[in-house]
Amino acid sequence: MPNHIRFERVESKSSHRPDVTEARVVVSGGRAIKNSDDYERLVGGLADQLGGATGSSRALVDAGCREVKREGVYVLRHGDTVHVKRLCFSPDTNRLSVKSDNAVYEDWDELDPKDIDVVGRVIWVGRHLR
Repeated sequence: MPNHIRFERVESKSSHRPDVTEARVVVSGGRAIKNSDDYERLVGGLADQLGGATGSSRALVDAGCREVKREGVYVLRHGDTVHVKRLCFSPDTNRLSVKSDNAVYEDWDELDPKDIDVVGRVIWVGRHLR
């Protein structure tokens, strides 16, 4: 973990709903739902009716996955900025390609993996990522 980040704790609640990573249906809610009571009533109520899990519109990141072994969407730190980008590792050249799914932003090719600090792999954004 980078020096300026400190792990404090993991909090989880037991739930009768399936885990978001294994559920067939995930009902997602975001900032428009202002409090936990409304979230549970609206999002949780629908998830219960569908036999699904509840999620959020924010990305779930596996902070334990900091090495790029396969293509995926990662949270990374490059210089003074944080990005969410698709990373591809080429074992032939030992270089990374950073791809943007948004055409407004340029791709970065042939980067040294030592120049990028991978914070974690994005595993969920309201849907599974490939």
